[in-house]
Amino acid sequence: MRCAACSPSWSAPLEDGGYLRRAVPPDELGPIALELARTRLVTLGPDTVELVHEALVRHWDRLRGWVEQDREFRLWQDELDRQATRWRDTRERALLLRGKALQHAWATTAQRHDDVTERQREFVTASAKGYVVRLATVVLSAGLVLGLAFGVVYTVVVLISQQNVVSAENAVSALRARAEESPFDQRVFDALRAHRTSDTLYTRQSLRSLSRSLRHAVLLLRPTSVVNARGSRLARQLPDGRVELWDLAAASAIDVPGLPTGATLTWTGDDALVVTAAGHPLVVTENLAPRPGPTRTRCDGDRLRLEDAFTGAVTAEVRPSDQACESGAFSPDGRAFEMVYRNPYINPSMLQYGATDPDGPRYVAQVPNDALVTHLEVEPSGAHRVLLAVDGSALLLRIPPPDDLERALDTAHDARFTPDGRHVVLHGSDVEVWHVDSRTRTGRIEGRAEDVALDSATLAVRGEDGRITLWNLPDLAPLGDVPGPPDDVWLRFLDPGRLVVVRGQEVGVWSARTGEPIGRPFTAVGKAPLSAVAVGADQLAVVSADKWVRWHAIADGGEVPGSAFTFGGPPARSPDEPLAVDADGELLAVPVADGVEVWDLARGERLERLDVQADFEVTDLRFRDDPDEVEVTVDGVDGGGQADGGVLVELWTRDVLWGLPGLLGRDDETVERLAVPAVPGYANAGGEYGGLESGDPAAWRDVVCGVVTRSGLSEGDVEPPAGSFDGPVC
Repeated sequence: MRCAACSPSWSAPLEDGGYLRRAVPPDELGPIALELARTRLVTLGPDTVELVHEALVRHWDRLRGWVEQDREFRLWQDELDRQATRWRDTRERALLLRGKALQHAWATTAQRHDDVTERQREFVTASAKGYVVRLATVVLSAGLVLGLAFGVVYTVVVLISQQNVVSAENAVSALRARAEESPFDQRVFDALRAHRTSDTLYTRQSLRSLSRSLRHAVLLLRPTSVVNARGSRLARQLPDGRVELWDLAAASAIDVPGLPTGATLTWTGDDALVVTAAGHPLVVTENLAPRPGPTRTRCDGDRLRLEDAFTGAVTAEVRPSDQACESGAFSPDGRAFEMVYRNPYINPSMLQYGATDPDGPRYVAQVPNDALVTHLEVEPSGAHRVLLAVDGSALLLRIPPPDDLERALDTAHDARFTPDGRHVVLHGSDVEVWHVDSRTRTGRIEGRAEDVALDSATLAVRGEDGRITLWNLPDLAPLGDVPGPPDDVWLRFLDPGRLVVVRGQEVGVWSARTGEPIGRPFTAVGKAPLSAVAVGADQLAVVSADKWVRWHAIADGGEVPGSAFTFGGPPARSPDEPLAVDADGELLAVPVADGVEVWDLARGERLERLDVQADFEVTDLRFRDDPDEVEVTVDGVDGGGQADGGVLVELWTRDVLWGLPGLLGRDDETVERLAVPAVPGYANAGGEYGGLESGDPAAWRDVVCGVVTRSGLSEGDVEPPAGSFDGPVC
């Protein structure tokens, strides 16, 4: 049997069916080579073993039978052996097997391992390794080419995007410049188009301010039909300037003399006509009847007076604030007033309205700049119908009487939305929680609050005695309290379950739902702590006023050795600076002068910096799941206060495409403005700004477009600047 296994190696089958004596290296046969040599069937040379004579191949039937049984395999093996021999002599990679030949050799070698010689196995193995190397090279090359191609495409896209941004910014600048010289109705369209063109802090500021000005607007009147909606009355101006009113049912006319040619006539109701003349106040004929008694209304410093037109006797007077009066009007009975004044601390004009009686309720709303009050009527419901003259147009307002929530906001010291936007927390003489949609109060805590901190589930209230009480939202069920002295206290939520409290230099972490301490309070090193942020579940990063960052273990308050570093800059004064740590606790995002920086917490090294415009303030920071992505919330604090402020979220992406754009000489970071509300809303307390506002620019646009639609306004033939949004703005 041993002879049967090895003898086919001595004879090679030919393609024509014959056989050929074949020399075999001794090492392929092993010890059996010597035994066969003693039988004189083979001759043993220094390097080969072969049959003694060709006649054995032709006439030894058993040998031929053994060879014939594996004819196909022996033919393939002879060819493989010849290739293996050539490769062994030269080691050229071009001689290695490839493709289907390699697949067949690899499979056959695995199946008939004992029938394949060592040299042949070595050749097949080398061929397989060569294939892997070639494949890896191809994949790497393809990946590199693809990466470079993608990088080039990305660079081109970024360049085009940057060009589009520049074009949009130029268009916005042109729209803003045009708005300064345009009448109010055109300014409305310019503000809408500017925001549609580019959603920036500036365009959000303009849109929000416009929305506030038109919050109570019913109509913005341009020249329209002179027939009332019911078709019962008609008004026209005669060439001599007289206005002629016709009762179409009775076919009778009433003249209203004294108006110049070119006045605009607009019906605001079936029996209410507005007459607008350039350079003149508005004249309103209400029910086609004269006002009771000739009077005049004028401003005198910070006072608004109603006087008898003939004697000058003051029949009504109000001094609602210490701001200079610009225009105003009294209701026909003198019991209500409207007065426009310009607040020196904010840009827009403000309208104060309410009861003439000093002890009666008074409220404030924003109106367009340079608006003049020309007429006031008070409905039986208590709503004020006000007509304003704005750049020759007439703006009709209907201000409903305030509801319970608006009255509560008017007397509150401060108000804040919960993060989910569902509730608003007011505090002043008491603390109250209101449901925004239903506008109902859900809870009340008696007593003044020095400060509050809140998330969507828990309210922390600091009283005058320094004690911090915890309350469930929205029902204000008591949860617990955090005792302590009243000095230099600030507090913030680390997460929904934990509250950090700083009293002077002492820092502690407490359960937000029970008031129980989590770990041991510790004394912070350096200047007063300004903020803190959780680093994972067990550590706290504390930032001090001198811009040092130190890690502390929450359990025992101990400082983590080697964790302290400084990010420099002048000392900060305001507490509770926004901080963010990524999910892995490795990176810290911190606001600095005119920018945001990301630091490696372990090494104390700055990794990246994002520049922020000097008149903007960073109000919030948040890492996304990808630590290279940071959401940066900026507020436009340009001297206009909340009435002018816009807030925007920008997505700062670092190390774009693993830094590949840097290889092409381009920035490997991007900043994308997110078209999302940056805050749940604006809770304006103290009566200064007029109640709750949405934080969504889409809601502001809906308010403005509602006025445009109701008034039937259009831009006409006015061409938008190049690069601006070219579709309908509403």
